[in-house]
Amino acid sequence: QYHRPSLVLSLCGRLSLTVDALLVGMFLGPAAVAMFAVTCRLFEVAQSQLQNVSSASWAGFANLYAAGQHQEFNHRLIEVTRLVLILSGVFLVPLVGYSESFVQLWVGSHQFAGQWFVLTCAVNVTLLALFTTWSMLLRGIGRIECLVPVYVTQTAINVAMSVVLVRWLGLLGPVLGTAVGFCSVTVWWLPQVLKRELRLSRNSLAYAVAGPSVLMSVSVVVVRLVAVKYPPANWLAWFGSTATFSLVFLLAAWWLCLATHERRLWGLRFQTWCGAKRSVVA
Repeated sequence: QYHRPSLVLSLCGRLSLTVDALLVGMFLGPAAVAMFAVTCRLFEVAQSQLQNVSSASWAGFANLYAAGQHQEFNHRLIEVTRLVLILSGVFLVPLVGYSESFVQLWVGSHQFAGQWFVLTCAVNVTLLALFTTWSMLLRGIGRIECLVPVYVTQTAINVAMSVVLVRWLGLLGPVLGTAVGFCSVTVWWLPQVLKRELRLSRNSLAYAVAGPSVLMSVSVVVVRLVAVKYPPANWLAWFGSTATFSLVFLLAAWWLCLATHERRLWGLRFQTWCGAKRSVVA
């Protein structure tokens, strides 16, 4: 026995993950696949970690929904949405600035796919982390069927646009095709589903997204300018630079994207978590 909506969503996810490299190999050749894979590598790692964060929240949402705490459910959803975007910035802002240096130190600059490629990858990873958060909570409360038309349409547009764009733009084509699928379908349809199924205000959702998104956009420009002006000469400098900008972004988001009561709440949560860890060790 199998659950048909789950199967459809799984197939859409697998197809979206594998089609890009297949199209690059088919239209651009094996050498282009290596360049594609090398430049994408850091973003694949970041994507995996962000999806782990997104997927970890569904059980708590399911408990709130089952208990009938719908107002608290929606409040926590806004909170987690903002958190996922802030963490996306922590991971991705330094990578956009320093991916070229990473590839140069690893295999040589001739294997770098380009800055527009990197920027598009970062947009895709950010959107995917956001969509995973929203989709997992809908799965957790048993509303998986409403996701099927969204992801089937997105996948169809993704594949079609990737086929067209890879022949026109080369390596940039498949990742841009993914971005087109996200921006033309999921970025507006999935919030509409959340509004219909959970009575969640789209304005509240947009407000949660806006602050971190603006901060990420500004930070990417600043970090890239610094990376071009002062490129790291070795791996130690590379790790030091990326770690520094991750910390700076986190601090900026703490003060600019969170209200006073939210900072106080997260501080209490962190203290509670540290206390629980000390108790376990003791």
